[in-house]
Amino acid sequence: MNSASQLEIREFLVDSSALMYLHSHEVKEVLPLILYRVKFYVLTLSAYEFLTFIYLKFMRELKRSLLDTLSKLYEVISVDEQISEKASMIAADLLQHGVQVETVTVFNVAVALMKNLAILTEIPELYSPYSKYGVIVIDVKEFVKKFKETLREYITT
Repeated sequence: MNSASQLEIREFLVDSSALMYLHSHEVKEVLPLILYRVKFYVLTLSAYEFLTFIYLKFMRELKRSLLDTLSKLYEVISVDEQISEKASMIAADLLQHGVQVETVTVFNVAVALMKNLAILTEIPELYSPYSKYGVIVIDVKEFVKKFKETLREYITT
């Protein structure tokens, strides 16, 4: 997907790697501006992965605070029967073709397809096996870079 069309997308499903990047020191100043223009969704399983990383890296109190913050910044999507069914169908198809399946990744793909969302990730190659289903995957670093460039152009004009 070309960089101009990346910025035309207004809704994204964010995986745990993108969450880590979006909440990094490098992006923290521009994140409120991104959130003003773009709606992000996060699957509860991706939030779980992100919070596990935070818990391991920091302390228990911070985890509770971050969970509250995630709920305020992102539209949190809980896994329901339809999502589970779609993820199971995708996983079964891939497994039949000898492709290893990561649980959270296949659930992210299922949600993205069901809700017509592009997936933002720091690890686009993780989603390569899922391209045959039509899922759109965008590198979060490229997205933020293009957003900053567009913001600079807007400010200088």
